[in-house]
Amino acid sequence: MDDISTDELIVLMGEVAQELTRRFENEKRLLQVPFPKGYIRTLGALKKRWPYLPNDVRRTLACTLQLCDINKWQLNVWRIGLTAGNVWEWHCTLPVISVMETLAHGYGVHCLGYDENLQFKRIINKLYNDKVITMDLRDELHHLRELRNEVHLFLKGWVEMHDNKPRRYNHAVRTLKRLEDEIESHWKNNT
Repeated sequence: MDDISTDELIVLMGEVAQELTRRFENEKRLLQVPFPKGYIRTLGALKKRWPYLPNDVRRTLACTLQLCDINKWQLNVWRIGLTAGNVWEWHCTLPVISVMETLAHGYGVHCLGYDENLQFKRIINKLYNDKVITMDLRDELHHLRELRNEVHLFLKGWVEMHDNKPRRYNHAVRTLKRLEDEIESHWKNNT
């Protein structure tokens, strides 16, 4: 395998996948490959990230981050370009944004007494006004909220070509980390 280039290996893997699909067309269960062990973080480990939230909210967040673990693995293994790659990356980014929304909502409702019916846009602004998050993070959250709103496909508009680099996904993950850090800092300084 040392003499084969990455591009040649990708072509070979594609040919193998096509041949397996053809040969086992009537026995699809034989094509199911187990997901790599240890790549999906445990619920227990993930739930520890938000000690200030109720258990049911922490569990929902942790379950969604397990989906993000799967999406991250797929984004880094499969090379899907063109418009399909763009939509695939967007699809993988949506759960990360949902985690941000649930985290912001949960902290606002359970720790700051916000109305539980507040929408994400208003929660972002209230967190900023209450000095929980910075202006820069507020602006990033609004940007990602707008990307999430494209789940209504009539709002999506033009789908661009993808360059096989999950920039939007990685940006969303970094923004989630910033949100967690700023909320945790606020929580520690105010309890």
